[in-house]
Amino acid sequence: MRRVLALLKTSLLCGLLLPASSVLAQTSVTHLGRSQLPTPEEQRFVSRTPDGFCWIGGTNGLTRFDGSVATKVLIKDPRADILHTQNVQSPMFPDASGRLWFSTYSALHTYDPQQEAFTTLQLRHDGQLMTEEYRPFYFDDQKQELWLRAADQLWAYAVNTGSYRRLAGPTAAVHLTVIPAANRQFIILGSLWIGPGLEYFRIQEDEKPATPLSLNFPHKVTSTVAQGRDTVLLATDEGLLLLTGAPAEPRIRKIPSAGAGITGLAKGPGRLVYFNQKEQGIFQLSLPDLQTHLLVDATMGLRSNAVENLYFDGQNALWATLPTEGLEVINLQPGSFRLLAGPPAGRLSDLRQLPNGEILATTWGGAVYAATRQASQAIAWEDLSERADLPPGFFRPLIFTSFQNAYLHGQAAVTIYNFSTGAWRTEPVPESIGRGVFEGPDGEAIFLLNSRVWKLGQDPESTDPLALEEGQQFTSLFPLTDTTFYLVVQGTRLWHVTWTASGLRVDHKIPLPAEINCLTQTAGGQTYLGTSAGLYLLKDTSAVLLYNGAGNNRELNIVAITEGKDHRIWYATQIGLFVFDPSTGLHTYFSQAVGLPVERFSRATPIVFPDGEIWLGTEQGILAFDPAAVTSEALATPYLTQFRVNDRPYRLDSSARQGEWIVLPYGQNTLDFGLSTVSQHSSAASGLEYQLVEYDKQPIRVLPGTTVRYPNLPPDEYTLRLTAINAYGLPAGEQTLRIRINPPYWQTTWFRIAAVLAIAVILFAIYAALLHRERLKQQRLQEAQARIAAERDRIAGEVHDDLGGQISSILYLSEELLLTEANPTTERELTRINELSRNSLQNVRDIIFALDNRRVSLCDLGEQLRAAGEAFFADRHIDYQFQETLENPAFVLSSRHKRNLTLVVKEAWHNIAKHAGATHVLVTMHETDKLLHIEVTDNGKGFQPGEKKRGTGGYGVDNMQEKADSIGARVAIASTPGQGTRLCLSWPLQEGL
Repeated sequence: MRRVLALLKTSLLCGLLLPASSVLAQTSVTHLGRSQLPTPEEQRFVSRTPDGFCWIGGTNGLTRFDGSVATKVLIKDPRADILHTQNVQSPMFPDASGRLWFSTYSALHTYDPQQEAFTTLQLRHDGQLMTEEYRPFYFDDQKQELWLRAADQLWAYAVNTGSYRRLAGPTAAVHLTVIPAANRQFIILGSLWIGPGLEYFRIQEDEKPATPLSLNFPHKVTSTVAQGRDTVLLATDEGLLLLTGAPAEPRIRKIPSAGAGITGLAKGPGRLVYFNQKEQGIFQLSLPDLQTHLLVDATMGLRSNAVENLYFDGQNALWATLPTEGLEVINLQPGSFRLLAGPPAGRLSDLRQLPNGEILATTWGGAVYAATRQASQAIAWEDLSERADLPPGFFRPLIFTSFQNAYLHGQAAVTIYNFSTGAWRTEPVPESIGRGVFEGPDGEAIFLLNSRVWKLGQDPESTDPLALEEGQQFTSLFPLTDTTFYLVVQGTRLWHVTWTASGLRVDHKIPLPAEINCLTQTAGGQTYLGTSAGLYLLKDTSAVLLYNGAGNNRELNIVAITEGKDHRIWYATQIGLFVFDPSTGLHTYFSQAVGLPVERFSRATPIVFPDGEIWLGTEQGILAFDPAAVTSEALATPYLTQFRVNDRPYRLDSSARQGEWIVLPYGQNTLDFGLSTVSQHSSAASGLEYQLVEYDKQPIRVLPGTTVRYPNLPPDEYTLRLTAINAYGLPAGEQTLRIRINPPYWQTTWFRIAAVLAIAVILFAIYAALLHRERLKQQRLQEAQARIAAERDRIAGEVHDDLGGQISSILYLSEELLLTEANPTTERELTRINELSRNSLQNVRDIIFALDNRRVSLCDLGEQLRAAGEAFFADRHIDYQFQETLENPAFVLSSRHKRNLTLVVKEAWHNIAKHAGATHVLVTMHETDKLLHIEVTDNGKGFQPGEKKRGTGGYGVDNMQEKADSIGARVAIASTPGQGTRLCLSWPLQEGL
């Protein structure tokens, strides 16, 4: 194997590597006829702008062409007081903002594609307007300056500021070419309208305008193209000339391979130049070897060899005007695809790259070859069949690699190549082997047989520890990790299998409607399936169809698939090559029409090299390409025409086209617009899809030129999605517009917020008014209460001072008379007077306590009951005790509550004094669960409540109950004859009472 590697390295160094400049571009021709475009005589200037449109200018105006529809554009600036001629004198020059600059004979113009509007300018020189000979010829990207001729002077116009400066003059040149030199210096070379020779100007940065100098030689120059700093190609009446060393040491030589009659000259990519020779076709010239090749002529697709002008659009397309046939587009694919020679013996069967960089290939005849990657089409393959010691009948072997070995599958044997030792060995297998090998964590290899999974070295007759389900036919095995792989069962079912210590476990089974040919797992963990009916993406335990070729009505049988370094999915079929971009959802198709060398691919495993290049097996060899360099002329871009709102034109500005919202007021809700595409290829499969995402259930497919109308859309936010369908029926470009139709003002958020705020203000005003009213009421109530309290205080004072004083006097007089002048006749009366006076005085004190606003708490009530009880029972020679346990002693009592509570207790005292015959009375006052309990207990003789009531009438008990009920209290009496009586008064402590 070392000898093989050395041989391959030598062949790489010694192999013939063709210079890129000498590779002849592959071409296809698209005919754009006279029925679509201006007459050929009017096709003087052809430009392709970054938005994909082709602009054609001539003596009768300007035409925009999207590949299908040509639209005449009237050059008119309504703001400029200038007579607008339609005689276009230059191609389009785009600036950094996307505006397009060009000229007519009498003015300079700019066209804004976003606004679809022209601006017309005329320059002044020495105070005079210049009204003729306008012709731009160069755009300085660095300074954003347009260089142009106006009158007989050369100017630099700053497109962002509108200022301009004179570069050179006067001049008689008409075809002007700019040659960049060192240090921002330039040479302007111009061919004369009449006569031979050239003019040139040396342009120095920030120096005074240059004056013309002459290069004299006996040829009339019709066109010039600069190639580098000192090389200019001149198209003359005698042929193609090469000018070098200009202007200091000019050297001119004729290019012998290019004859006379050159009418068009165009600079191509790199060091390529294209020219047309009268009645002979279009040629490609490569520099610096000056080799010319016929690119295309009437026998290769051109409708005529009579080409007038050439234009290279920078996007792999060469545009040619034909005086009698219209416009031709020559699509170039310069070296994007290379067809490499496969193994010499037999058709390619499989292809693999080993970890050491070697490439192994097998053929249908059973041969095995090794090679090393190289850039040329010729690859030196070494036949390894003898070294590998392949068994006889080793037909169409397939290659599978792991981290340690390469496995070559045959019909009844497997040959193993070990990377570390370089040794080959062949092992028999018990039956026909399928596609795929899996190395478990222990390094043991698992192979796929027709009806089972088999481990290398396992006794065919032993019990199979790797058995899955009996009666299944296994066709392919695809490793995923060092413990998992996919099994294809009977072609249309996919099993996810995990290697475990006890054997194989099937995790889930995924059915598919088509036969599985190939599979790739991306760096992001997604799995794509290539099947006989299109491309699928695995999601969980199901497969989602991505594309099946329905757009071009051809069966899409995918035979190979891989992920590129750019994360796009490349899949090869029997009709060409496709690429799927997951970021956009777009599929692009490559065929021989756009430069693909071969369309029929094999099931050989793709190789993706570290630099991104991809190799795919085909029936004619190996297709090699760099995905970054591959472009497709089957691209298309959708665009809108005549966008109208409520049947009135609506101009879409640049912000709308760049994703900003188009905001329409309420009522402007009827939209209509035309649909078209920018594409240089069309077929019966071409078209458009549009969808108003929040309105249409699915995309609607139409032809370019269709007008769409959405009447009376409800207020909402919408996304209008346009998708161009290219010539192969594939989505090829997308544009979106975001449209917001505002709701009526009463449904807007700001109105709802304002309404809520207004309601809140009204409610607050009502609340404030009610609060103010309540405060006034409370204030008046407080004032009334204050007056009442003051009146009570006055009454209490008068009662205390007048009535209380008088009763006290009666009490003292009665006591004095009892002591000094009592006799049996008056003693009883005086005693009665004394007792009544004493009781009246106590009642006056109770009334004063009830009226006193300074003594309103439970604590004050307790003090009142303590003092009153001691005074009441002292005269009756009964022992009295008062106990108080309060949790809220500051609880406020009203006058009524104080009065009634006191009366109930005193009524109990009077009953004790009159009927109980007690010697001891206990009054307790305490709180429990916000209840005030006042208990009066005596040790009197007690009674039976029913008997007592019958004997006394029960008025005392009824009075107590009535007074308690009036304040929400309850009275309970418990008595037993001979054991005393207990009265319990319970009253809920409620704030605010």
